[in-house]
Amino acid sequence: DGYLVQDLPFKITLKDFNDSKNFKMAHVSVYGYSIQLADILIEIQEILISKNETLKKNFDKTHQEMMKYCCGRIPPKDLLEEYITLLREIKPSVKETEIEELRNLWN
Repeated sequence: DGYLVQDLPFKITLKDFNDSKNFKMAHVSVYGYSIQLADILIEIQEILISKNETLKKNFDKTHQEMMKYCCGRIPPKDLLEEYITLLREIKPSVKETEIEELRNLWN
């Protein structure tokens, strides 16, 4: 499948939240965006090493998963729900599948 960075729901709202000084929501946005970018990087690395046996032997997925934990503390779930409410206002075209992906990051 693959990801398209411009399709990530966090990117659109970060500037809005920063401009309105709603830093709690900016934190949710940055956290979620960082986690999704870490997933993209892991996927790209797996694709690149899949054709090279030496790289495949040296690849440690567990070490790569640690990239997700450098993204700071996970915001509280109630902030996520507030974020989702605001996201629906800012971007009425947001799909339920995108909302579900956001919720999955907190599970």
